[in-house]
Amino acid sequence: DDLLQLLSSIKGLISPQAAKHPFNIVVYKRLFETKRKDQLNALKNLVELNDINQQYKIIDIMLKGLFKMLHTAEAFQKILREEEKRRRKEEKRKEIRKGPRISRSRTEL
Repeated sequence: DDLLQLLSSIKGLISPQAAKHPFNIVVYKRLFETKRKDQLNALKNLVELNDINQQYKIIDIMLKGLFKMLHTAEAFQKILREEEKRRRKEEKRKEIRKGPRISRSRTEL
């Protein structure tokens, strides 16, 4: 039920122009925009802090999260590359199984 409510509320955010795109792309863009606004607000609040030690602590936490995210993204990219290699290898095997194709013109047949 919660998921359905979330999806219906997200659908309400979609403009008619955005409705032309696949739903998952629109949802991704909306979520990205929301996340980006949150990040900018957090950065603004960080700059407004008067305590330099608090700023350093917050930046340290943010950088640890960033590096963790980058590591996850690298692992994801590695998985995608391996999947692409596997797919190409399978396509080559299929082509080999088909054997050489002999093209003949209509006059030869």
